[in-house]
Amino acid sequence: MDAAYGAGGDYDKPLTKWMLTGMFAAFLYPFVVRNRCAPYLWVAYKLITDLTPDQVCFIACPAYQVNPSDYAAAGRFECHAPRNDELGFIVPTAEQVASYAWFSLPETIYQRLKIQLRSDSLIWLHLIQHEDTEFTAALIAQLEIIQAQRELKAIITWCNCASLTAAAAAVHLPLIHCELGPLRDPWYQPLGYFDFNGVNGHTEAAARYQRFLLAAERPSPLTRTQLLALLRGPAYNDQVSDAGAWAMGVALQVEDDSNLLAYHRGLTPALVLEYVNEFIPAADLLIRSHPAGYFGAPRRGTIDDSPTSMAFVRRCQALVTLNSSVAVEALLAGIPTAILGEAPAVIAACDRLPAMQDANTTALDFLLLGYCVPYRQLFTIDYLCWRLTNPSEVDIRAHHLQILQQMTDDLI
Repeated sequence: MDAAYGAGGDYDKPLTKWMLTGMFAAFLYPFVVRNRCAPYLWVAYKLITDLTPDQVCFIACPAYQVNPSDYAAAGRFECHAPRNDELGFIVPTAEQVASYAWFSLPETIYQRLKIQLRSDSLIWLHLIQHEDTEFTAALIAQLEIIQAQRELKAIITWCNCASLTAAAAAVHLPLIHCELGPLRDPWYQPLGYFDFNGVNGHTEAAARYQRFLLAAERPSPLTRTQLLALLRGPAYNDQVSDAGAWAMGVALQVEDDSNLLAYHRGLTPALVLEYVNEFIPAADLLIRSHPAGYFGAPRRGTIDDSPTSMAFVRRCQALVTLNSSVAVEALLAGIPTAILGEAPAVIAACDRLPAMQDANTTALDFLLLGYCVPYRQLFTIDYLCWRLTNPSEVDIRAHHLQILQQMTDDLI
């Protein structure tokens, strides 16, 4: 067990044998996204790296079970090297993949939705937002098969799915939504998201923040400078020669990312630029396109050529985005930030122009230390089981803070 669980508060209470028995079912989106089958392949490999066959099984399509060497030959990024230190996984062998239990879903569901909706992105959006009764029934059937064989503790998913939410409720299981957090290695101490309601949108962030504010034993927040000192990684470098040269930075995103598909609040990247131009002339805009974006740079404003997103935010006096994680970098850098779409970081930012102000210190502290999870903890069995015991918001923050302090000490 991680030593950090003996550090005061509820960590004095060790996880019992009952808490550590049972297994988790990982749902891996089974249909095509961006012309790729097994779109969350690296998540499968991360889970295989961190959890044993007795601790996790998979509900997915057969494409996730393909021999990793075949994927390497096909050029899949997940398999281009034996290990991925940034995402924290080792590419498994075919034998390792086969040692886990896999439960498939009918391909006919995808075929029906493909005829109905045509686009794979529209299928994804539909399943994020709307329950599909056939899909729900298939998920319930597989979960009941697993429950007949093993004690299931919870379901893990890397994306929102309305049918999965309904299926989890039907079989009385918690549904844990995980995602890469807003700060990434090696520029920062990497963080992840862990949420029982949703990921990116429909999250617990605002409700949990309100519970944190009501806690009698709530600690004083770390200042922004203290947070940055704690969270900066070995490659952090925010020095630029033209700091604050642009009145406003605009961080764009991948056009078919689920954040834009489902949680845009009616805005597109083009409408964001139009909205910003109501307050800031194009000559004062610095626009950072996403490196994986499909379309060319917009014709208005100056196109950012900074080597990193942290350098980009330092060149701006303020920042606006739909829901890019660059917003959290800007908040951490002390740059007034507006988040126009749906995202957990809205609790610490503005949600419209021109009312720009610095981040709320308590909200930023909670976002980074309470809501976000140190990435290396995300899929450890101890952490997963501990979160199912419903620890207090103060205890969650205290545990995360201790882990991050240990990680910072390791860098010195």
